[in-house]
Amino acid sequence: MLLIDNIDILKQDIKSLKKEQFTRLIEQCKLYSEQELSVTAPKTSITHMGMGAANLSLAYLLTNSKQYLSQAKRWIFTAVGYDVWGYGFLVDVDLSASWLLYGFGLSYNWIKDDLSKEERKILLDKLILQGNKIFDYAQQNKGNCWATDFWQNHNWINYCGLLTTAYAIRDEYDGAEKWIQECVKDFEFVLSHMPEDGSNYEGTGYWRYAVTFFLSATEMIRECEGEDLFKSEYLKNTFWFKLYQTAPNMEENINFSDVHDTRSSHSIAAYYKFASEYKNEYAQWMAEQVRTKYLFREAYQSKLLPGILPEAF
Repeated sequence: MLLIDNIDILKQDIKSLKKEQFTRLIEQCKLYSEQELSVTAPKTSITHMGMGAANLSLAYLLTNSKQYLSQAKRWIFTAVGYDVWGYGFLVDVDLSASWLLYGFGLSYNWIKDDLSKEERKILLDKLILQGNKIFDYAQQNKGNCWATDFWQNHNWINYCGLLTTAYAIRDEYDGAEKWIQECVKDFEFVLSHMPEDGSNYEGTGYWRYAVTFFLSATEMIRECEGEDLFKSEYLKNTFWFKLYQTAPNMEENINFSDVHDTRSSHSIAAYYKFASEYKNEYAQWMAEQVRTKYLFREAYQSKLLPGILPEAF
């Protein structure tokens, strides 16, 4: 899923074309290996747990180094042991849960054959449990929750998380097919109704928070369903909306609409994808600017969690 068929090409690219991006990934994984993890569900965001697992799983996939597999399992099974995924409001059925379904779904797809039989079952059972929780909530609360808030980041992130896990486990869990149908239908509707000029009424802060999920879901749907939602005028043009909302120094964003701060601005991952998908050299230039000049200030001054550094994978 997403890169398994191209893993041999990617292993060559990290020696040349993507060498600097690979270095960034390994630097991020080094931070994870040194980080203490709470053995009980923390009373704060756990979105970073899913991203940590995905980074470490990809590092293992690219290097075959057992240290990354060991760390990926440490991150995954720590969170699998939590009684709840989330805190405060909408526990188990909103953003924290969906970020973990996204990261752990990718990890399961990438390293499941390197887990023991017992580990694989434990993770699979947890993904099924959490996936059903968020799917059932969406079904039971349509018209009164994120499931039908089509223009909001919660809709895109939650359905992308569910979709990622669904594709990862579809061969082992029959119920995943109904998740897939629901998620694909949602993204078809959303992308056919979003503004054709690429604008986002929530502002660039939430645009930056959610855009990678939009792109990930669209890529997975194309790979697994053969349906190309990248033809969406919204996706074609939304980079220009972001550029228009950028301050003259190119580093910050305009504090317009529901924006946390002027530093919650950039996603290198999204810029590279816009560049490759639409041959957009401006997006490529912006990605390089952020990677070489703005990366760490964005990381340490932005109020968005988990932030830009965990997007290394």
